[in-house]
Amino acid sequence: MNIDQKLFFKINGLVGKSRFLDVFGRIGAKHVVFFIFIASLILAWSLEDMSGVYYFFIFFVPIWFLAFISNVLIGLAIRRPRPYVTFPNKAKPLFRPKFENWKSFPSDHAMTVFVMFFMFIWIMPTVWAWALLPFVLWVCWSRVFCGVHYLGDTIGGMIVALISVLFVFIQLIASIFITN
Repeated sequence: MNIDQKLFFKINGLVGKSRFLDVFGRIGAKHVVFFIFIASLILAWSLEDMSGVYYFFIFFVPIWFLAFISNVLIGLAIRRPRPYVTFPNKAKPLFRPKFENWKSFPSDHAMTVFVMFFMFIWIMPTVWAWALLPFVLWVCWSRVFCGVHYLGDTIGGMIVALISVLFVFIQLIASIFITN
C-alpha cells in the first residue's frame, strides 16, 4: 500500500466515529463548493468600482474551463479509480458521486475551489481572499474523509488549478507587453 492509500485510510477511517464529523465531512464534500462560489461572487461584488465582478466573470469561466478540460484529459490518461472502487470492502464512502465513478485523479471539486481561491489571490489579494482558504481545505479534506478521493487527488486538483491560473495570468501579462 502506498503513502496516498495509507493517508486515505487514516482520514477515511474516522467515518462513523462521530456524527458531527460525518455531517461536517458530508457538507464539506458536497455543498461547500457552492458556498465558496457564492462567497467569491460577494467578494467580487464588494469592490466599489465593480472591477471584481468583471474580473470574476472574465477570468473565472475560461480558467475553470481550461482546468476542467485538463482534469478530464488527465483522468482519461491515468484512469485512477475512486478509493471505494479499489477497496470495496475497506473504504467507507459516505456517498457515491452520481456521474464520476470513472475517475478519481485529479479531483474536480478541489480544482474548482482552488481555481476560485487562486483567482482571488491574484485579482484582489486581501484578507478576504485568504479567508476562503479554510473552506477550500475543508472541501479537500472532506472529499478524502467521505471516501471519494485520495489526498493525492485533491493535491492534483490544486496543481491543475494553479497551472491553469498561472497560464492565463502569463498569457495576460504577455499580451500586455506585446501590445505595448
